[in-house]
Amino acid sequence: MPLQVIVVGAGPVGCLAALGLAQRGCHVQVFDSRRDPRPPSATANNASTSINLAISTRGLTGLRSVRPWQHDLADIILSEAVPMCARMIHTLPTSLGASSSIKLLSQAYSTVGECINSVDRARLNNLLLDQAARHPLIDVFFEYKLLRADLEHALPQDEQVLKQCDVVIGCDGHHSKLRGEMVRFVPRMDFSQSYIDNGYVELSIPRRSDHPDAGVREHVPRYSRAGATKRMPDDDEFLLDPNHLHIWPRHDFMLIALPNRDGSFTCTLFAPFNQIDRADVQPRTMIDFFQRHFPDALPLISPAALVRDLSSRKPSNLGMVSINPYTYKDRAILLGDSAHAMVPFYGQGLNCGLEDVRVMLQYIDQMLPQEEDAVVAPTTAADMHAIRHALRTAFNAYSSHRRSDLVAISSLAIQNYNEMSSRVVSSAYIARMQLDGLLMRTLPKGWWRSLYSMVTFSNERYSAVVQRRDWQNDVVKTAVEVAAGLAAVGLSAGAWAAGRWLLKGSRPG
Repeated sequence: MPLQVIVVGAGPVGCLAALGLAQRGCHVQVFDSRRDPRPPSATANNASTSINLAISTRGLTGLRSVRPWQHDLADIILSEAVPMCARMIHTLPTSLGASSSIKLLSQAYSTVGECINSVDRARLNNLLLDQAARHPLIDVFFEYKLLRADLEHALPQDEQVLKQCDVVIGCDGHHSKLRGEMVRFVPRMDFSQSYIDNGYVELSIPRRSDHPDAGVREHVPRYSRAGATKRMPDDDEFLLDPNHLHIWPRHDFMLIALPNRDGSFTCTLFAPFNQIDRADVQPRTMIDFFQRHFPDALPLISPAALVRDLSSRKPSNLGMVSINPYTYKDRAILLGDSAHAMVPFYGQGLNCGLEDVRVMLQYIDQMLPQEEDAVVAPTTAADMHAIRHALRTAFNAYSSHRRSDLVAISSLAIQNYNEMSSRVVSSAYIARMQLDGLLMRTLPKGWWRSLYSMVTFSNERYSAVVQRRDWQNDVVKTAVEVAAGLAAVGLSAGAWAAGRWLLKGSRPG
């Protein structure tokens, strides 16, 4: 009989975990409290509730670690993505409200043309759901909410729906119910949850043909996507350069915009709650705020749409979750936001969650005997004991291995808000970015890498990335100090020589 697994949560991480375990011969049941998100009506209802996704190397590698029916899920997603090869910084206008005084600064993500990819979160989720629902070893159930989990004993029969399993995997997000249940069983479980002062509201820039202003439709420059082998019908629809992630950094708040395949942009306003969560804000105040701080974005969004969306959409929280350990014996494991919800400023939340699945599967493969890519199904009590021991070893290894990486990326994510909202326009930041680029181009491959490229375009452990960043910072600091010292010595030697020459020149004869 196959190992019985329950996955709580049918988001991308939960579906990928289900596919990976079913690929190894487990029978998997996936439960989600939501309605099925795949019908068009459900997709429309969810359109304003989640930040657009920028998928990069870690997430793509996670998708490639599972190949249902030999389908490369990463290639399917990339075929529908819009590549973003750089940031486009929209500077603060030199005179408030004057869009003509805004400078556009393009900052490439890579010296070798690597890009992050803007994808529709709902499309990614639905693709994985479709693959899971097709698998003969996976059953998916919607509108089922986890009420209670007993990780040691069978539950009483008076529960509304009783499900038994060998392993339960929590992929149920920031407010994970399974995490709350695990706290009852894991001795001395470390858990913390915190929120930052800022929240976010999603806005949008429509595609050109849908924009209500004829002047915008006719006079805004036309763009096309990078890397396209031929022009597509939607290429003329973009009102901003689609090959960039657009950022309007304003210190305490910022606006970002990511391109969508249909020519529209998903925008997100990040700002302190006391600025965006006020019922008494008047429409004129909203428009004036954007006119002062984002004068080039306002006409693209349109004043009417701005007022409509800010008035009707309640700001969402930005919070962090940290726990330790992530597992309980061989019975339960937490993945994705249920284990390490983070702020979205490095674009690594879901990338990291998909990487969780890959790393977990690697440990399971190392510990469990396999035949023809399937976990050996236990036929005796001894078989089950051996599998449980192997699972416990795999889960413990995952928890101890992954802890330092998840702490590292959560810290980097909160630090990156300051970079995106302020530092990207500072001379020190630009100088360091140029230095990193110069060293990456001139030194042998791999000898020097920027922090962003290590986080975004590699599968190197996050904790190792932080260690290497610190080492490189020390190298730069030492080089600057040596250069300054040599310059000081040079000045001193020059002054001494000049003094000698002057003294010699002033002597009689």
